[in-house]
Amino acid sequence: TPTALQTLLAAIKRALQTAQAGNAARASLSLPAFSRSAVFSDLYRRLRNASAHTRKLLLHGLINSIGEICARSLHRANTPWVEASALLKNPPEKWARTAVGGIIYINNLAELDTVRQQHLSLLLDMIDGLSCFLIAGSSCDDAGLEAIGYGKELLSKLGHVWLKIPELKDHPDEIPEIASVLLEYMIEKQECPLRYFSTAAINTLRAHPWLGSYDELRNVVKNLALIALEEEIQAEDVEKVLRKAVVSSAAPTGTLFDLN
Repeated sequence: TPTALQTLLAAIKRALQTAQAGNAARASLSLPAFSRSAVFSDLYRRLRNASAHTRKLLLHGLINSIGEICARSLHRANTPWVEASALLKNPPEKWARTAVGGIIYINNLAELDTVRQQHLSLLLDMIDGLSCFLIAGSSCDDAGLEAIGYGKELLSKLGHVWLKIPELKDHPDEIPEIASVLLEYMIEKQECPLRYFSTAAINTLRAHPWLGSYDELRNVVKNLALIALEEEIQAEDVEKVLRKAVVSSAAPTGTLFDLN
């Protein structure tokens, strides 16, 4: 079918480009890779517009890996990338200088304990001097963060530029493009054999509610790429994986569902 052929040709093209690059480091996945997805393209434009006016960007919704993908979209080559969730156990004076000119990323503000909240407050006072961006995800809005112990002063320092992460359940027509890009990326990374979706498989993916949003879709695509018996992933493969999938926004990366 045209859709399947297009996906296969794109995957082959990217795989060849990757092979030509030898052992060069592969770029992390970011929003520009989903250029044919209207919802992710819109999110990318909003991120870029906001970053022109503030160094502190907050992402709200089902975060997990999609938060990092958003942050990676603003990361410039050859600049620092610092994942700070664990580092915040220590005062930022000990490590923040490693982020000069780059990005400090926090996966979920709602998971920071009192000590790390205190160190976050100190870090926020340093951001402008570091000439870096702080991009933080949160499963809670301001009111939710205040309810779990964030003080008004810290919330004020964080600012009020919140970007809502779209949920896939609200955008079923985006599923084919996002799933295809994920599959192509996994092939590039040599995480799975060459695969492509049949039209029926794409339609089955589109019809699923995706309550676990992006991470659920990513895990399902990876499972499909690994368990399919043929290069073309069939609707029956999708149905089998979805029946076993545990719908959870907190599903760990690379989860393989029991298909017995």
